[in-house]
This record gives sequence, structure tokens and C-alpha cells, in this order.
Amino acid sequence: MKREARVLVSKCRGQLCVGIVVRLNSVDGLAISFESCEGLCRRLGHKGFLDEIRYYIGDCNCGLALMPGPQEKLGWAIAFAEDIVNSLARARDLLGE
Repeated sequence: MKREARVLVSKCRGQLCVGIVVRLNSVDGLAISFESCEGLCRRLGHKGFLDEIRYYIGDCNCGLALMPGPQEKLGWAIAFAEDIVNSLARARDLLGE
């Protein structure tokens, strides 16, 4: 995998999905959907990221190739996406929606 390749890191909890676009050790973008992976992929396309993302890891593939090599390299991003989706789910539960 090239160092400059962008990777979609996603986590879902029910219909709530969070996608983080990462390159190396930085975050290039973030998208959130309450319409599962399909909605997340649409949102990433609307923001213009899908044309620039090469690989994915996580719950949503958006038609991308699975990231080659050890996924532990992006363990920080997987944990970050999971923290965001869990926080949003708790907030939604607290608001009763």
C-alpha cells in the first residue's frame, strides 16, 4: 500500500455509521450517516471523497478494496471511529430519539 493512499475506516452501530478518511497518521475527512453503510457511502460520494479513497477497513466497504497488509497500522483510526459511533449512539439514546 502506498503511503499516500487514503483509507476509509468505518464503524456502525445499528443504522448509525461513522466513516473516517485517513492517510498515514492524519484524518482527511469524516462522514456520519443514520442510514447504514449505504447512506455513509452516499455521503462520502457527495463530499467528493469516494473518488480519492483506495481502500477500506471496518464495517462499510463502499465498493472499495480491503486494505492490504496488517490492519493494526490503523488501529488508532478504528478505535477513533468506534469511540465516535458509540458517543453518538449514547447521545441519541439520552435524547430519546
